[in-house]
Amino acid sequence: EGQVILRFSFAAILIFTFGFSTARAEEPFRRVVSFEWEPIEGAKYYEIEIKKKTNGSKASSFNTENAQWSGKLSIGHYEFRLRSLDQRKVPGDWSGYSELDVALEPVKIKYPGPETQLKSTQAEKEEINFQWEPTPGANGYALEVYNEKNEKIIDEKISKTNFEAKLAVAASYNWKVKALSKEGLESDSFDAQKFSVLGPKLEKAQIEKPDNDFVRELKWSSVSKAENYDVIIAKYNPQLKKWQKFKQFESTNQTSLSFNPEWTGGRYRLMVKSKGPNREESEYSVINFPVHNGERTPAAEYVP
Repeated sequence: EGQVILRFSFAAILIFTFGFSTARAEEPFRRVVSFEWEPIEGAKYYEIEIKKKTNGSKASSFNTENAQWSGKLSIGHYEFRLRSLDQRKVPGDWSGYSELDVALEPVKIKYPGPETQLKSTQAEKEEINFQWEPTPGANGYALEVYNEKNEKIIDEKISKTNFEAKLAVAASYNWKVKALSKEGLESDSFDAQKFSVLGPKLEKAQIEKPDNDFVRELKWSSVSKAENYDVIIAKYNPQLKKWQKFKQFESTNQTSLSFNPEWTGGRYRLMVKSKGPNREESEYSVINFPVHNGERTPAAEYVP
């Protein structure tokens, strides 16, 4: 586990960065805190004084020969100061007090994980059981869930390590959970996790079979919850004795397609697949139909 370091200028106690590494769980839970500061010329060693910011809290003192210190601190609000001592053990002036919050470690999520796609069989809402690992030293948890518009739809403070909620299907969400301490501190942050609840498989489109071989337009039914369709037109090759893809139209929002009068006659196949965001695509609807070879205008259709 890496440690993020606090650096200090002894004269002003300037904090540039800070952080913690996790210690083995104890009673009460503690974390390893590391300080590092600019060495003081002539200093033989340093004295550090740390205390909790609570009434009647006693300060703890530590000595170190190097311009750094590591130790275990329980979760809470602290203030600290330090001074240098020369080889005669004559101390310099104490620095001013600086504040330090020892927060809880980040929550480890279990479910749903990042980029999880949950398949639902429900038409409207699916029950989701948010789960995470217990965080050492936590007194509770704060759960937040956001919809695709980044609107907060769940904001709960709970004592358990799970929470059940019903969410609309065919939608994406972001969620995060933070551990809370009795001192009012939150755990270290992490990015919100994105997941999707996939709606049930879309129904197949119903294709209207042309009345005759004077084909001028292809049509299919509108499917509930579908936003667009993938369309494939294939033509049978009698020489090769197989179907070959002739035209393809991806993600069209139309439910009809003009049959180009310049396309030659023969045996054709129409395939249509329903599609919608966060929903399982339908299977292809398929029909075969003959096409007249020659002019296919209405006038030509009714010439005996």
